[in-house]
Amino acid sequence: MPVTQAVSNLQQIMTKVRKLTYAPTGSQLSDSDIQQYVNTFYIYDMPMHLRQWNLRETFTWVCEPFVDTYSINPTDVTNQFYGFINKYNAVYMPVYIGGYQAYYTQSRQELFNMYPQVRALQQIGQGDGVNTFFSGTLQYSPITQNSILFDSVTTANTGTSVVDDGLGNLIIPPPLNTIVGTINYVTGAYAFQFAVAPGTGNPVNAQVLPYVAARPQTLCFYDNTFILRPIPDQPYQINFEVDLLPTQFMDTSDNPMVNQWWQYIAYGAAKKVLEDRRDMDAVQQIMPEYEKQESLVERRTLIQAANQRSQTIYVAQSIASGNWGGWGFY
Repeated sequence: MPVTQAVSNLQQIMTKVRKLTYAPTGSQLSDSDIQQYVNTFYIYDMPMHLRQWNLRETFTWVCEPFVDTYSINPTDVTNQFYGFINKYNAVYMPVYIGGYQAYYTQSRQELFNMYPQVRALQQIGQGDGVNTFFSGTLQYSPITQNSILFDSVTTANTGTSVVDDGLGNLIIPPPLNTIVGTINYVTGAYAFQFAVAPGTGNPVNAQVLPYVAARPQTLCFYDNTFILRPIPDQPYQINFEVDLLPTQFMDTSDNPMVNQWWQYIAYGAAKKVLEDRRDMDAVQQIMPEYEKQESLVERRTLIQAANQRSQTIYVAQSIASGNWGGWGFY
């Protein structure tokens, strides 16, 4: 008699959910509702409960010369970070930039302690109480984006200022954000117009953060933005490990990324159904098996991790020589 092959697709998961929630027919629990519960648990809950080795992959991108910040929330579908926040769960060390291992931090304070944000001050003109337009080339260049402030004091002893928006535009500071000029971050060439003229004899200053472009050695991830220091002098390939979020089931024939997960997903979805029904007694009845399945899923990652040698000062020696204990063959 032929043996039936084990099935682990969405249809099997849905069947299991119906059995666990005592809902054998669509009138009690529709297929679309079950699929919603299944995908919600699979995409949003499971990656938070368990960090799976099978969901770890390498993310690679290329930086631009003279650009130090890269947002992971762009709306441009052609951008290399499009959808990053909805595809990946976390960023991990090590980070490699141009093939060299770089320092990685998630602390803005630590980054700016290493690379201070002290502005250079340059007087670019003097007010006459009438003129609002100023242009020229800064003596400091290249200049860090989002670091520029042109300022002066008006006849009424109030401040007048213009800042950059990180895109090469000079604007009246928020909340107005009106574009009043341009700045070339690489050459330092600028042209802008104050909203109010500087007072007679009052200096017109530029406060900027210049830098020396080089291969980046530090990557900071803060406020959903990657920040490079030093600011790159040319494109470099950057890669690091990320936790990939699972892709939702689109068809009843779809399987989870690892077939073994199907029972855990079914118990997780059933738990959410019963919680919405406020049937906490039924939730408690399935919890022992839910936790058992969670343990079985996690064991796969634990077994894989057990094959990884613990990091010690001696590991570097063995890696450097290509052999255990630092001894080579000649």
